Amino acid sequence: DDYYTDKEPSQWKGNDLYIPDYASSRLIETPSEIIGVIDTFLAGQETKIEKALVSGWDFVEDSANIVGLLTSNDTIPTDKLLGNLWTDQQLRPWLLNANPRYDLQSINGHSTHTATLVPIGSDITAAEIAAGVSDLRRAIIFAVGCHGGLNDPNALDLPQVFQQKRANYVGNTGFGWGGGGVVYSEAIMRNYARELLRDTRATIGPALVAAKQKYYSSSFVFGAYDAKSLMQVTLYGLPMYEVTSGGTLSDGDPFPSANETFAPPTSFGDVSVGTFSYSLAGNFGDNSSTEGSFNDLDGNVSFGAGTPIQPNYFADVTAPAAGSLRGVLFLGGTYSDTTGYNPVVARPDNEYVNDTGEPSFNAGGWYPPQPFALQSGQSLATANDTLVMSLGQYDPNQATQRTFSQVTLNTLYSFSADSTPATIEHVDGVLNEAAGSGFIKVEAYDDTEVSRVVIAHTQGQGQWLTQDLSFDSSASKWTGTITSTNKTLFFVQVVDSAGNIAVDDNKGQYFPVVPPLPLVEGRQITRKLFLPSVQR
Repeated sequence: DDYYTDKEPSQWKGNDLYIPDYASSRLIETPSEIIGVIDTFLAGQETKIEKALVSGWDFVEDSANIVGLLTSNDTIPTDKLLGNLWTDQQLRPWLLNANPRYDLQSINGHSTHTATLVPIGSDITAAEIAAGVSDLRRAIIFAVGCHGGLNDPNALDLPQVFQQKRANYVGNTGFGWGGGGVVYSEAIMRNYARELLRDTRATIGPALVAAKQKYYSSSFVFGAYDAKSLMQVTLYGLPMYEVTSGGTLSDGDPFPSANETFAPPTSFGDVSVGTFSYSLAGNFGDNSSTEGSFNDLDGNVSFGAGTPIQPNYFADVTAPAAGSLRGVLFLGGTYSDTTGYNPVVARPDNEYVNDTGEPSFNAGGWYPPQPFALQSGQSLATANDTLVMSLGQYDPNQATQRTFSQVTLNTLYSFSADSTPATIEHVDGVLNEAAGSGFIKVEAYDDTEVSRVVIAHTQGQGQWLTQDLSFDSSASKWTGTITSTNKTLFFVQVVDSAGNIAVDDNKGQYFPVVPPLPLVEGRQITRKLFLPSVQR
C-alpha cells in the first residue's frame, strides 16, 4: 500500500523503495462491512486506551516484552501472557469475552490468515472471534505473525473478522519476520506501539507512517528482509481514528544507557559542519545462548542477515538551515576488545523456517569496517537526517569483538546537487621506526574539488585518533606524518567540496604503516649501452 502514499520513491539496490509519506488503510470486504466501519467512525472518532492486552511467545516474545513495558510505563493497566507455557484456555477469555474490553491488543506470536496460534492448545480462529462477545469497536489491534494481515475473499480471515467487529487492525500480508533481538516485523510493531502511546494523543494512520519511517532511518544495514517486512505491514480500518492514552510516555530517550551531544552548524557555507559525540553512560546488554553472544544497547540491535548481531545506536542530526546531511566524518573514539568471542550470526526467523543452523560468517577484517553510517532524510518528505552507528565490530580472523564506549564525529551538510564522493586512487604508509612516526600519502580525485583528507589511526590499544593531511601540489598528493609503530593501522576519509565523504578502509583490514624496503647491494657494470635518445 505504501506505493500509493510515497510522494517520491527512494532508490535502493537499483529498485524503487516505497516509504510512506501519507497514511492509508484498507476497508474490506462486503459493502455492509465497509459501511459498518464508516458508520462506527462517524458515531465516535476517538478511542481512549484504558486497558491493554499483550501476548508473546517463541522468538517474538522479546517484542511483547518491549510493548508490555511501554504500556506499563504509560500507566495503562495491562494483562500479559508471555513465554511458551501458556495455553489457549488462558487467552480465549481475554480475546473473546473480555469485560471490560481491551482497547489495545498487541499479539506477538505465530498465526495464519484465519487463526491466531498459541504455544499450547488449539488455534483461536477468526470464526471464534466473530462469535465472541468482546466489544472491539474502535479498538486498535496489531499482530506480528505470518499472514495475519492477508485478506482472502474466499475465507473468513483475521482482517475481515476485525472489520466485522468494527476494530482497527494492523497485520502482515505475508511472512512476519523476527530473530535475535527485536528486529524486522517485531521492530515495526514496537515502533508502532511507541508512536501510538507517545504523549497524550495520536492518530493511528500517521502513527504507522512514523513507525515505518523510523524503522528505515534507524537501520544500519537495510536489506531485502527489511524491505519485505516494511511493505507487508497493512492497516485495516480508518487511519483518521485518534487514540488517547496515559500521557506519561513522551518522546523520551530511547537510549538511557548512552549520552549524546549534538551541536548543529552555527556558520554556513558550501559545506556546513556540526559536531556529534556519543558516550556510554551505562552498559551494553549481554545476550548469550547456545549459538553464542551478542550485545544490544537498550534493546536495540543492528541485524543484517548472515552477519554478527551488534548494538545499534541512532540519533537525529537534522540541521535544515545548513542543508541535507551529506557525510559523517569520524574524529576518534574509545573501544575495548574481547578475544575468543563467539558471536551470534543473524538468521531471519519465522515459523516456517526449517533451517535452524547458524549461518557461517567470514570477512577479511573487521565487520562492519566502519562503525557509523547515515540515513539522509532527503528522500522522505517528513523524515529527519539520522546518524546510525553500529557500536560493535567483529573480526573473525582474530575471533575478537570490539565495542565502542565513546565516538566523536563531524556531521557535514550541503545544499549542493553533487552527491558523488571523491575517488581514492592510492594509499601508502611508511614507518620511520627510529623516529616513531609514519609518513602517510594519499592520492584522491574529485570532479569538483577535494577539500579535506583525514586519517583515522589506532595502535590497537583501545583508542582511535585522527589527523588531517596537507596537499602537496608538487606531487599532487595529500601527505602528513602521524605517531606510529609497527602495530599502527589506519583508514582514509576524503571530503569533497559538497560534503560527500569517500572512505577507504582496505576492506576492514585497514592499512598498515610498514618500513621502507631495504636497498639491494648493486654490482660493478662491465658493459655499457649508450642510448642517444630516450622518449616517453
